[in-house]
Amino acid sequence: MLRASSSWSGDIRLHVALPVMLISDVGWELHNTIYKGLRAGRYHLDSKLLKDLYAVCPKSLRPQLIHSGFFSWLGPAEFERPFVETYRRKRLTVFERRDLALSLEGYLWSQPTRADKFAPIILELLRSPEWEYRLRGLMMVGMLSDLAEADCKLILQALRDKSFEIRCQACNGLCNLAKRRSKVSPRLRAFCMSPEIKEIALGLYKRDPTIEAKTCAYYFLKAREPRAGHKPPKGMPVPPPRRKRRKRA
Repeated sequence: MLRASSSWSGDIRLHVALPVMLISDVGWELHNTIYKGLRAGRYHLDSKLLKDLYAVCPKSLRPQLIHSGFFSWLGPAEFERPFVETYRRKRLTVFERRDLALSLEGYLWSQPTRADKFAPIILELLRSPEWEYRLRGLMMVGMLSDLAEADCKLILQALRDKSFEIRCQACNGLCNLAKRRSKVSPRLRAFCMSPEIKEIALGLYKRDPTIEAKTCAYYFLKAREPRAGHKPPKGMPVPPPRRKRRKRA
């Protein structure tokens, strides 16, 4: 039987309704509103309800359940066992495993100290010949504390890959490493800040045929050397300005 946690305050019906709404196809606008509320702490997900949903869900549907939009908001005790159990199933399609990797990525953004626990999965993705997996692996290596030399070479290769999406994700992973350089191993920090990496990133920033790769290289260089004065590439997408909050009367 599904039940709400007795520790909740506020409208319990809302807390129970949120997972159902996130599972359902209610449109991106409503999903985005829910996510904003979760980030701001206005809403809370019923972890007991989600645990029960997972328990009664057929194994074949569990990948969709974990990827449906709310599991990434759970804490380690609720997220990690169901995720690993589902991810390690042998009969997963490429897209199911990719979607689970996306859920892991979302989880690690909110639980960055747990990234090294998932290093084996992240490195499997990075080393995979499958394009869908490499994209996720390249992004998530930026959350790790250390990498072997062979894996650093894979990032170098990705910076020169014919796929601009791969080049972008390699820059994104390096960008996160540059932002976290005080928290990574000396070996990984030296790799991220090396002249070779800088030279390749500058080449992407100045000469890549796609604005996407130029933009990602720009953000990496900006994180690496904040005072270097790199200017946004021409044509770079500009995020919309934030709306000013109205003062309450």
